[in-house]
Amino acid sequence: MRIAIVRLSSLGDVIQTMVVTQFIRSNYPNSIIDWYVDTDFVDLVRANPDIDNVFTVSFRSFKRAKKNFIDIFKQLLSFNNNYDILIDYQGLLKSAIVSRFIKAKKRIGYSKKSCREPLASFFYNSSYEIPYKKNVYIRYTELTSKALDIEISNKSIENRKQYLFVENPPVVSDPKIGIFVGASKKEKMYSIDRYVELINKLDQSFLLIHGSKSEEIIAKKIKSLTKNKNVSISKRLSLLQLVQEISALKVLIGSDTGPLHLAWALKIPSLVLFGPTESARVFFPTNINKAIDINIEDQYEYMSIIDIKSSHIINIMKKIGVVQ
Repeated sequence: MRIAIVRLSSLGDVIQTMVVTQFIRSNYPNSIIDWYVDTDFVDLVRANPDIDNVFTVSFRSFKRAKKNFIDIFKQLLSFNNNYDILIDYQGLLKSAIVSRFIKAKKRIGYSKKSCREPLASFFYNSSYEIPYKKNVYIRYTELTSKALDIEISNKSIENRKQYLFVENPPVVSDPKIGIFVGASKKEKMYSIDRYVELINKLDQSFLLIHGSKSEEIIAKKIKSLTKNKNVSISKRLSLLQLVQEISALKVLIGSDTGPLHLAWALKIPSLVLFGPTESARVFFPTNINKAIDINIEDQYEYMSIIDIKSSHIINIMKKIGVVQ
């Protein structure tokens, strides 16, 4: 069986969707699994050994270069693979249009009521109603189950195997606690002072990871304020370098953002801090991956993410066994 997966972007969404490939592979071991993704994330998808071929669509780079749709149209016309089943996990008009340019006997996606952009549903042969507000991991695996007639339980998701790998993974005798200092929105950011407080309370080595120049400035500020001498700052990392860096950590702490989802995919302990968004839709807790959600923490009266106490973070780290 030849299977095409369409999930173009963004970083966190691509990482979360990739959990389905191991369940497809275990049920259809001889299948060909191809993935269609935005060029920005091609290296990441290639790091998943269950995916046979990766094809790119350059929506983001076209937008940055201010090119027109004709360029994208030419790219879409170049697709000449044939599939038994195509599954669009994105449910946007752009992903549905891409799906129509890929030759497939059957195109599957979400129903009109379940799509973020309802018009997308008209591009599929078969569509399924899986509420948009449902947890994304459950949403993706349910669509997989319906499309391919396989059973994927919540327990299977919790016990998923690592599904991202890099060549020559680092071997570290004394792994560090990683902190990803940034987030996509200001209101998602944990404060510099709180991170300094956390670092000062622990006799541990820390690595401050950043993804932009402004986040690098934040990392340098945190390091300058802490009393802990075992704090280092990462260099600017490519996606694969980020995967490699996170794979060597003891635990990764940070706001709800793509690198924290990478830790989940790598089966590295993580603690995700949720502020204005609730964890219920985008996070799947496990015995080593936990969240602090200000919207559901009954024992704490947190009004925003910056109110989360460092002692709360440390208590959870103790529970998952990464600090004493």
